[in-house]
Amino acid sequence: MRKFLKFFLVLLVLFAGLISVFLQVLKPRLSDFTKEVLNNFLEAKVDYRGADISLFRAFPGVSITFHDLQVTAKSAESSDTLGTADRFSVAFDPLSVFSGELKVHSLRIERPKITVETDGAGNNNWDIFSQAAARQDAQNTADFAFSLRDFKIKDGIIAFYDGANGNSVLVDGLNHEMKGRLSSGLSTLVTNNTVKSLSVDVGGVSRLQDVNASFGAEIVADLEKKKFILKDNRLVLNDLGLMFSGTVSLLENAIDTDLDFKAEKATLKEFLSLVPVVYEGNYEKIDAEGVISLSGHVKGLYKDNQLPAFRLDLEVSNGNFGYKDVPVRVEEVDFKGGMENPGGSADKTVLFVPEFNLKVNGRPVIMTLGVRTPFSDPFFDMAINGSIDLADVQRIFRIKDLGLTGDIRSDIVVKGRFSAFNAGVSGSGVAEAYGSVTAKGITIASEKFTPDVAISSAQLNLSPGYLDLVELRMKTGKSDFAANGRLENYIAYIMKKGKLTGTADVRSTFVQLDEFRNLQEEKMAVMLPDNLSMKINGTFDRVRFDDMLFEGVNGSIVLEEEKLDFNDINAETLGGKVSINGFYNTKGGKTDTDFSISATEMNIVRSYESLELLEKVAPVAEYAKGDVSAKLTMRSHLDDDLKPVPESISGKGRVETKGLLVEDFPPIRKLALLLDVDALDTLRILETAVDFAIDKGFVETAPFSFRVNDIRLHASGVTGFDKSLDWKIGLEIPRKYIGKAGSKTIAGLLEKLPSESMEISLPDTVVVDAVLKGSVTEPEIGLDLGKTSERIAARLKERMRQTIADELRGRFLPEQEGDIAVGDSGNVADILEKTAGDILFNRKGARKDTADTPEKEEGKLPSFIENIFAPSKKMPHGQETARGTSITADSTKKRGGSDEPGDTIGVNIGVDSVEGKKSIIELFQ
Repeated sequence: MRKFLKFFLVLLVLFAGLISVFLQVLKPRLSDFTKEVLNNFLEAKVDYRGADISLFRAFPGVSITFHDLQVTAKSAESSDTLGTADRFSVAFDPLSVFSGELKVHSLRIERPKITVETDGAGNNNWDIFSQAAARQDAQNTADFAFSLRDFKIKDGIIAFYDGANGNSVLVDGLNHEMKGRLSSGLSTLVTNNTVKSLSVDVGGVSRLQDVNASFGAEIVADLEKKKFILKDNRLVLNDLGLMFSGTVSLLENAIDTDLDFKAEKATLKEFLSLVPVVYEGNYEKIDAEGVISLSGHVKGLYKDNQLPAFRLDLEVSNGNFGYKDVPVRVEEVDFKGGMENPGGSADKTVLFVPEFNLKVNGRPVIMTLGVRTPFSDPFFDMAINGSIDLADVQRIFRIKDLGLTGDIRSDIVVKGRFSAFNAGVSGSGVAEAYGSVTAKGITIASEKFTPDVAISSAQLNLSPGYLDLVELRMKTGKSDFAANGRLENYIAYIMKKGKLTGTADVRSTFVQLDEFRNLQEEKMAVMLPDNLSMKINGTFDRVRFDDMLFEGVNGSIVLEEEKLDFNDINAETLGGKVSINGFYNTKGGKTDTDFSISATEMNIVRSYESLELLEKVAPVAEYAKGDVSAKLTMRSHLDDDLKPVPESISGKGRVETKGLLVEDFPPIRKLALLLDVDALDTLRILETAVDFAIDKGFVETAPFSFRVNDIRLHASGVTGFDKSLDWKIGLEIPRKYIGKAGSKTIAGLLEKLPSESMEISLPDTVVVDAVLKGSVTEPEIGLDLGKTSERIAARLKERMRQTIADELRGRFLPEQEGDIAVGDSGNVADILEKTAGDILFNRKGARKDTADTPEKEEGKLPSFIENIFAPSKKMPHGQETARGTSITADSTKKRGGSDEPGDTIGVNIGVDSVEGKKSIIELFQ
């Protein structure tokens, strides 16, 4: 026996080992195979991170688990996710298939998210089964037997959207359990469901909002006839319990319903639990009296564009409620109303509230309401008469983070079809709207925003075509406002069938803009509505924003298509005048601005202190004093604090000044120190204009020039928002402004330039080209004196020309005084040509032997002048003079008989032949 037992255990271990090895080999192939089968079977794409198969987890059954399951639309045009689940697991008995009945031990889905949607054309996103699969399923239904012992959904989210009718259901936090046996015969299913949040919209109108729900039912299912019988069913919405009974049958293209529901022994407090503001407050402290009657039925077919007949009746008699510790109560509550539809079109639905009376702290409110044809052309019949103190309402309906006080009185009547109101047709029996709503002493305070709002008086009159805002007087913090205007198309706006349009005139003596703050932790940019079209004409005596004060503000603001246009906003600020045009746009969920600003005679010091953007665009303003005028066009995105995102700013503009003082600007101060020019320490700019462009965090300034005393500056370059510099500056500095250190610096730079042996002396005006790099606070400067070198060469040329002219005049025309004049002997050209001929040739035309000619002591040219008029010869560095006159600036210094770069500047002039003589004559004319 022991040997048999040992043998059996060894076989069992070996079998288990073989099965484990088999599963490890089979698992990846099984995962891919299952995915392929599902994708072929369904008109959707099925994917998952991994699949596990186990023979032990549900022994003797088989368990298959899919992790991170995802089902998406297969069409190329859509990639909508139909459903996801963190874990999908099924355990079943594979041998039961051979007995004709599939036995499922358990089916569990953890954290599924499912979206069920019908679009406006009636297409369903859940139609994911292929037609072949549907036909095969229909053929096998009669022979199918299925038993389910345990089915659970944990923490699920299901969303249903009916785009054609404006209906939606959102289920959040669904926990579902179902047990039973499904087969072709009768089956009994027991189910329990809880939902953390249930929201229902019908026709675009909210019916339930964020309601806790539970549903327990015993359902008898006849799959052969596709008929379901509901027994002992209870639906609980918050605290209100409803009983359901009846049948639901699935037909070919419709659902046949016959259901009755009612609330048995329901109290007013249970009904009030469906009011969100009551249930979310101190609901447990509500003290309510009164019995309600709630009942209804649904009977008929539900299919495309057809509703079953239904009716809902609600009645409350002699009710009252309030908080136990608050003396204010709502009393004498009498309500009769409901809705019904005879079946067929949803447009046949009728909402009726013939009686709704109550008293709040002894003040009566009477209302009636009737709505017919709500979808095609709604007909309204509504009246409200009464007054309430908002403080009393606040004590009863405690709204979190909101405080209300003040008196509101209403006496209005609205009656007629939507089309008549929309067309502006009025008259008895067509469209009637009259009465008024007045408010006095209203205060609104919240922990979500500041400052508090105080409305001293307001009056709104009704007419069929528009609402007339007779007056509005309010203060909020330090700001005050008065307004009047007209609001049109208000019925369409209330029905969500059109835009609210209108105009308003707003006046104020003072507005403090920066006192309006959102106190919520999560800051968001202000998004503009797409269903408002308003024009506001404003006149404001003073508007303060931070340290900036605007006076005499006037202009218009237009709100249209999620865009706020600012038209001709004019004001006086920072010592000057400013005019603004532009827009603030939030279309597409992004905040963009595009503004054109014109400012005249603005104080630069106050502007820099008040405008944070100026520090990035023009950092030189920190060191400037005086007034400027500017024109600027700028586009940018805004962050959640409504400040421009630097990298997105682009634009262009011009700045003009007629008197500006710039002191201690680091780049100029360093340049002045390097050149030893004290006059540059303080720039007194009399008049200049600067054009610039802004793009991707950089400001590119076009070339401009100005004078400081008689120093001329030319500048252009790029400044980064990080204060980086890439500028070129040209200076024309009279020599008298350059100190000894500067002269030495310049001379040292000139010595490095190409020049011939001639001693340097600075010209009357030194030209300096400077390159500014680095940053505003730590500039790096490079100097270039090439233009000054050219000026020195030109000056030497002029000096040599004058020297030759003087020598010629003294040597050959001693009797002449002053300039060479034209006499009987001929013009200047003839005289100089003759004189040059005497020097270069003897009177008989033969070449004069300069070697035998002694130097003249007085009245004759020095020997180097004779060399000037020598025949053509080779110049230093192999340069040969051209025929005529050649003036060159070259760099040589004789060292050991070789030509090497030198430190001084010289000039060589060569003349060859009679043509050369004529050229030199032309030089001195």
